[in-house]
Amino acid sequence: MAQGDSERVKEAKKLKSTDPRKTEALYKEIISKPPSVTSDAAIREYETALVSLGELYRDEKYVLLARRPEAPVCFHLVPPLLTPILETQSSSSTW
Repeated sequence: MAQGDSERVKEAKKLKSTDPRKTEALYKEIISKPPSVTSDAAIREYETALVSLGELYRDEKYVLLARRPEAPVCFHLVPPLLTPILETQSSSSTW
């Protein structure tokens, strides 16, 4: 962990291997409010949470799904446990 990490970021990083869903919720909570422009610590926490959330999705092998090509752009992140089910459904039918 980086020395300048906030308590919330440190907590999320500790939970990453044991409870990725809780980690995701903590990162989303941090990035739900934009940081104060005058606070370097708040900006650093926001940036760290944003990057760490992306890394969590990568590590957990989230799948980015798009709805039908002709539909308006609509993306969903799907946890890895649902991926085999969705692959089976998409290969047997159209959206």
